Amino acid sequence: MLAIKISTNDKEGYCNIKTYRELAGTSTGTQTPTFKIGGTVTGVINANLTLKINNVDIVNITALGSFLSATSYTTGSAYTVTVDVPNSVPNKCAITNGTGTITSADITNITINCRAFKYIFPTTSGGSGNLGGIAGADSTCNGHGARPDTTSNYKALIALIGVRIACAGGTDMCAGVSATRLDWVLYPNTEYRRADGTTIIATSNADRVFTFSLTNSFTGVAGVYSSGLNGGGLRWTASNNNCNSWTHANMAYNGEQAELDNTDVTSIYTPSTSCFTSQIVLCVEQ
Repeated sequence: MLAIKISTNDKEGYCNIKTYRELAGTSTGTQTPTFKIGGTVTGVINANLTLKINNVDIVNITALGSFLSATSYTTGSAYTVTVDVPNSVPNKCAITNGTGTITSADITNITINCRAFKYIFPTTSGGSGNLGGIAGADSTCNGHGARPDTTSNYKALIALIGVRIACAGGTDMCAGVSATRLDWVLYPNTEYRRADGTTIIATSNADRVFTFSLTNSFTGVAGVYSSGLNGGGLRWTASNNNCNSWTHANMAYNGEQAELDNTDVTSIYTPSTSCFTSQIVLCVEQ
């Protein structure tokens, strides 16, 4: 809209017309519209979460419900939303509509759904005791089609002295010896469930192991998996029977196995068997 000012010259009877731009000597311009980015957090959260927009704009999430960015964005701005969860917290959050471009309104359709448990699942078929070492077992987990959450990372629940242990030494149940832990796969005080997302297996204790009996077995289906763990009075410590560091399928080597469908100590340990036999891997979400 053009604004004008009319003034008269009493002597000559003429009218002078000037715009406000001329009167002020500056351009009025047009204000660029800006918009905010937001959505809803659903599910369960056990601690404060940090939401990041383009890895810069920080939104602290302290409760379920709606959220909105503090920063405003102009039309055409691209955005990517991520969520940081403390490693000590068992929350896992999935983001829907987390990327896009601002058009002509606030973004309100981002959904962040969080759960407060982690998954455990078995590989559906087994090979020999030659798992390719610990790294190979982990790779089997992360490439397996039975992963209940394909966005997560998984590690094999399998022990190997000097590589992956819940604890070292002769301490039953790893009680109070967390300093000796190495690349262990269970988190402290965390609920674990089967791949169906509803069947609770057990909740780990502060020493990052399960006490017995488990609430439910790992699968409910008969079978064994490679554990590399001891039983008896040395539960959760690593055994010397490990198929030569899980790299051999030779009958001359043995490896500790455990039962998938039991809830007592046999769920982590049964007498060792030949590394030539079929070996299933039990996978734990990280």
